[in-house]
Order: sequence, then C-alpha cells, then structure tokens
Amino acid sequence: MRNLLDIEVQTLSANSDLSNGLQLDKINTELTSLNQVGKKTLQVQYKLGKLAIKSHDYFKSQGSEILEESGVFWTVDDFAQKMFGWKKSNFNRMKRLGNLSETKVTEFIETCQELREQGETPITSVKSCLEFANNTNNEASERVPIREPEEKLLTLTMGNKKVSITDVQIKTNFNESDLEQLKVYFTQVAEYLSN
Repeated sequence: MRNLLDIEVQTLSANSDLSNGLQLDKINTELTSLNQVGKKTLQVQYKLGKLAIKSHDYFKSQGSEILEESGVFWTVDDFAQKMFGWKKSNFNRMKRLGNLSETKVTEFIETCQELREQGETPITSVKSCLEFANNTNNEASERVPIREPEEKLLTLTMGNKKVSITDVQIKTNFNESDLEQLKVYFTQVAEYLSN
C-alpha cells in the first residue's frame, strides 16, 4: 500500500474481509518480490496483473462501499495508486496483461529467450507482450520487437534529475531552471580546466 492516509490504514487494518477481498497481502508480496528482483520480470508482473483484476473486481462490487462507510472515498485512480503505486494507464495495462493466458505469456518469454540466444535484444516489456499476444498473423519471433543498439552519447545526473542522450533519443526530467544551473556548473568546470 502506497501513501495511505491514517484513516485508510485503519480501515484496511480493521476489516480483514476488506483486506482479503482487495488481496492486500498478495499484492504486497508480489510488489516486494518485484522490487527485490531488481528488474521487472514479466512473470511477477503477470501475477500482479492477475491480482489487479481480482482486487479491482472486489473493489467495484463491495470494497468501494465498505471503504465509503468508513469515510474513505477512492476513485479508480486512487485505487490504482494506493493499492499498487501505479497510475491508471499502467493499472489498465497490467490488467490487460493479467487477462492474457499463461500460455501466451510463456510463449512470449520463450520467444524472447530464443531471440537472445540468436544474439538479438528483444524488448521484454508488458507493452511488448501485449503487442505479441495481439499480433497473431506472424511467426512468433517476428512478433517480438527488437531493440536496436543505441550509442549512448551522454548521461548526466544532477541531484534527482537526469538527462540521457543517445544517437536515437533524448530522455530527461530537467526543466529550464535545472538547465540554467547546469550552465553555471559547466562554466565553473571550464574555469577550473583553464587554470
């Protein structure tokens, strides 16, 4: 559970039927497992997708009403954020993953492994798995997107801000004031090197 208010914690802790219906313990176990692995494994994400479906179904049928009786009013956005730490778009994507058959997910994982063994770099994301499952007209290996190797030109971190520049794209969470501060730092470095 993420960023819960005291009233939300008390309500969820006091009502075991609500906690069980929302699958709290199972969700926390899988989220912990996902964080401990160090990278997002599709198998754990698939389990979380299955739990997202069950938990959300319970929330819609009974959980929302029980929460409201205790003075807790959650929208679907709130539910996704507080139960999983996800934005609604990611929550819906994970539910779509959870709706896939285990056979499809296994086929995707095995196809990615085969491509790795052939020297390719498949993209093993939830989005890629969903695309793979929806595109049934091609051979399995043709349905997995391949990551083209990018030449990393620059990665720069300043506090909790980062810019990464490759030959293909620029990713950053810098804003204009961060760039101004960066200019100051580069000026200081240039002065240091000229001495």
